[in-house]
Amino acid sequence: MSSKKPLFPIQTATSCLLKWNWSSIYFQSGTTSSCHRTTKIKIPEDNFSGFHNLEEKLDDRKQMLKGEWPKNTCDYCKKFEDNGQYSDRMNQLAQQTDPYINPPELKENPQAIEVTPTFIEVYFRNTCNMSCVYCEPHFSSKWEEELKLHGDIEFLKKSKEIYKDQPNALYDQQKKEFWKYLEEKDRFKILRWFSLLGGEPLVIPELEECLDFWNSHPNDKLTFQMVTNLKANDYRFDNFLNRIQELIENKKVYQFKVIASIDCLGPEIEYVRNGLDLAQWTKNFEKLLKINNISVGINSAISILTLHKFPDLLEKIIEWNKGRKNVDRIVHSFNIDNLLTDPRMAGPGVFDETFNKCDKLFEVKNPRELHIKKHWDGIVQQIKGSTKNQSKINDLKNYLSMLDIRRNTDWKKLFPWLIEL
Repeated sequence: MSSKKPLFPIQTATSCLLKWNWSSIYFQSGTTSSCHRTTKIKIPEDNFSGFHNLEEKLDDRKQMLKGEWPKNTCDYCKKFEDNGQYSDRMNQLAQQTDPYINPPELKENPQAIEVTPTFIEVYFRNTCNMSCVYCEPHFSSKWEEELKLHGDIEFLKKSKEIYKDQPNALYDQQKKEFWKYLEEKDRFKILRWFSLLGGEPLVIPELEECLDFWNSHPNDKLTFQMVTNLKANDYRFDNFLNRIQELIENKKVYQFKVIASIDCLGPEIEYVRNGLDLAQWTKNFEKLLKINNISVGINSAISILTLHKFPDLLEKIIEWNKGRKNVDRIVHSFNIDNLLTDPRMAGPGVFDETFNKCDKLFEVKNPRELHIKKHWDGIVQQIKGSTKNQSKINDLKNYLSMLDIRRNTDWKKLFPWLIEL
């Protein structure tokens, strides 16, 4: 057993680094959470700067200090751990290498619950150039346009709680307060991670705001991270690359990390990620791989529609990683869709051949990839241990058929195995 002292000082049975250091802010709805998998909380109109220390978040931290699971907020990881599997919570703690990712207040009081975030994730607006099958209008303006043109989809509304969120009337005000919050007390210097999501970051106007802010507020300890669908033409993408290279070369940030979203390869992914041009995605991704001072990752949604083709993506990642040093290897993360296209609805046996292929393709060249493999093994065990849910399967088929009418597509040609399921 390792005697190495943990970097995160709170070591109860349920303690989570993210509950202390992380805040996600959803400007579109004026809500926040500590970890993107947990319940979202409304930010008070008169107290935006308190977004990281709202009463609900403080209560979660108090429960974790007692070794208890926060009620109604951490079910995603709890389900993994209740089944003896490796969770995101465990993964975050195991991979922590920077002590400064802890809130500074923990140095004085290792049990402090009112703290300053060191990792901020922002969703500015829903402007997006794609309408993925498992997504929704809250995160995609393309979805919003489609629903306005063809009408609502009741199945989607019932399945997606966040779909019911109302637009944030305080959007502009809270955005100004956010930049002010970072400037006050030099909080921008405390941050170690700033993660930009959307909509789609490459098309939202706030991308330039973010680049301008960090250009004028240098932090050479900061990792600027962006999660993107990589749907951009050569001109726009090359301009983006030039801007982030300037930030790094001028030491305005420590590094830039791009996490590209893709779930598999082939025509199946262009169906699921409606609007995707896989050839353009590949071209842009391979441009990233050629730039030495950019860290590159891939995030995959583990979905019933793409899981059979997931091994193709793993094979391609092996090809891309050839000749790359351990520190430069592609970081592959994933999450299991737990709503519209949840693969657990299929029950056991359906994906066993796929899992056997994946076991032979996952490379473990460094400790980080070992943790990734452990997370994958936990997802596999959840799917293998699930019970077939025919009602959900039927709902999914009806949903896809409805989308086909609207989008002039044909799910039965791409997913013939699903017909008989």
